[in-house]
Amino acid sequence: MLAVVRIAALRQNFLPFTGSPNDVDSGAALLQSGYRTRSDGSIRLDGLTRRGLEYNLTTSVPAVDAFDLASSLSAADAPVLREAAAQGLIALTGTTSGQAPDLVGRSRFLGLPAEVDTRISGLAEVLTASAGTPLEQALLLEGFFRQEGRFNYSVDIDPGHAASDLASWLFEENSANYRTGYCEQFATAMGVMARSVGLPSRLVLGFTPGDVDEDGLITVREKNAHAWVEVWIDGVGWVSFDPTPRSDGVNPATGAALGFDIVAIADTIELPEDLEEDRSGLVGELDNRDEFFENEQATPDAFPGQDLLDGVGTDFQLPDWAGRLLLLLGAIVFIPVAKRLRRFLRLQRARRGDISAVWAELTDQLRDLGEPITPSMTPREIGERVGAVATPLRRAQERSEYAPEAPSRAQRFEAIESLRRAEAGFRDRPLQDRLLAAWRPRSLRRTRR
Repeated sequence: MLAVVRIAALRQNFLPFTGSPNDVDSGAALLQSGYRTRSDGSIRLDGLTRRGLEYNLTTSVPAVDAFDLASSLSAADAPVLREAAAQGLIALTGTTSGQAPDLVGRSRFLGLPAEVDTRISGLAEVLTASAGTPLEQALLLEGFFRQEGRFNYSVDIDPGHAASDLASWLFEENSANYRTGYCEQFATAMGVMARSVGLPSRLVLGFTPGDVDEDGLITVREKNAHAWVEVWIDGVGWVSFDPTPRSDGVNPATGAALGFDIVAIADTIELPEDLEEDRSGLVGELDNRDEFFENEQATPDAFPGQDLLDGVGTDFQLPDWAGRLLLLLGAIVFIPVAKRLRRFLRLQRARRGDISAVWAELTDQLRDLGEPITPSMTPREIGERVGAVATPLRRAQERSEYAPEAPSRAQRFEAIESLRRAEAGFRDRPLQDRLLAAWRPRSLRRTRR
């Protein structure tokens, strides 16, 4: 493509262009004095662009259509799209759409700072767990941000460090600008999540399409400034994805070309049990209270010392005081172990879609801590006993009670994560209250699911 670009009011040390530049031609002294094309495809100037700068560009503009790209996949490799094909939404041919050169410096596009919160990678793994190809992974990540009601687009957000903390922005409802922002926040979030699941990605700063005049002149203004993500797909090259949920339609999602909601399709796929595991190690600094029960040999029948009486003759009788002592010791061991087992089983059910199991665990823990929880209380009233950390779980429970619908995999993840944050807050309560809660049998006497 040949384009003539004229700068009206832009001051920066990069040249704007469309596609991949092949040649730049200009009589301007600024360009003749020096510029260089960097390995990421950008054109860096030795000075700044200025009003009146004009140059000719010959570029290659790849025409990547998500529907064609998805159709070229093999059904054996793409489980989410295979399900869409089974529903008659797409036909998978299994034919490749050509070969792209290898990605030079791949590790550069996978690097993440050591201090990135592990909850981000945990969420990314949950969202892409059913995907079998990089394209599916990228489409699911993009679709997560574009789901209606999950995020809010706004340029009117608070400044400051707290507002730019990605984990707080994604997970903490009481943080500044929670899930609200403009293109840079959304593109950064998707880029980090993509890299955390092994997808090479880069943030692209540019513009949305401007206004086209009858003579073909395209005017791009400051309001068209935008940021999006490019993900490297082997065999194809860099493919653009736009996670920003703008309502004006100027930045359609790449996944919109599919013609169906790929996130909804992914949520219908039953995952293998080894992928439905508890990702406690991926969601922050959490304790390992479930670890005992995640060991297949650590069942309630395999407690230490269970065989101390093996081989004792049937004529042997324990003294009364010893029997009472054993009963007391048994109760001391049984109550906390039973609660841990109950919690583990409830989380297993929650991962399969039963949000009420997580809510039941939260309310039982509150009762054991001495909170006056009654059956007549609403989820909002109970949530106020915990604070903002329980808001995602409370909202999920309200949806479960008042507008029953199957929760998505991301909603299940957020509900479990909300329980864990509430439990972390419980550890700040007085030691005496926590000890009483561990051995108080109140919640075990209740008939609960």
